[in-house]
Amino acid sequence: MQRPTLEITTMIGCPLMCNFCPQDNLRDAYGDDVKYMTLDTFKTALSKVPSNTRIDFSGMAEVWVNPAATDMFEHALTSGFNVAVYTTLYNWTIETAERVCKLLYRYRGQVETFSVHFPDEYGNMKGWKHSTEWEAVFHMMTEAV
Repeated sequence: MQRPTLEITTMIGCPLMCNFCPQDNLRDAYGDDVKYMTLDTFKTALSKVPSNTRIDFSGMAEVWVNPAATDMFEHALTSGFNVAVYTTLYNWTIETAERVCKLLYRYRGQVETFSVHFPDEYGNMKGWKHSTEWEAVFHMMTEAV
């Protein structure tokens, strides 16, 4: 039997502008008052979730555009949850990658999936930009997972 999963969307209004993502619907539903989920809101939500629930860092936005994303990831792990990560590595710095790598190593038994998404040949992810820092982060993460 498959266990329950909670998909986390850490922000409204993702800068990647993926073709398939319903950002307009999300903005309409949530309004313009709050752009980022706070760490406190995340902690409150997790405190109400059964411990056998997998926490998926994915949702309808690039998780790490939210400045608190790594803290959320760490909190889920230290709280004993299994996690899955789906990211483009957009907005990651070398420091982010170093911290996430340490968490991946320490809590490797709880990380079920770590998936990196790339732009495709059809122009998906119009907001994604290549940089030398992104490339360095990508190489760090491929060595870590």
